[in-house]
Amino acid sequence: MLASERAWLRARSAAELADVSLRTMRSWLAAGLPHSRVAGGAVLIKREALDAWLAGHAVDHQRTDKIVNEVLAGLGRK
Repeated sequence: MLASERAWLRARSAAELADVSLRTMRSWLAAGLPHSRVAGGAVLIKREALDAWLAGHAVDHQRTDKIVNEVLAGLGRK
């Protein structure tokens, strides 16, 4: 079964699925990505929790561009 088809993922599989390093995945876990730690210390992440985390941290590029343009315009007026 592929990692993308499993309901629960180990941290390494979740990192691969999200196309980030294991270090980044550990940072996300420390920052609040929901997970479970089972006997033996293995960290398990629900696929749906990972999907929700990524969706909740999506960047609105149009909004970002607007903010950047406003800041740059403000700097040009000084």
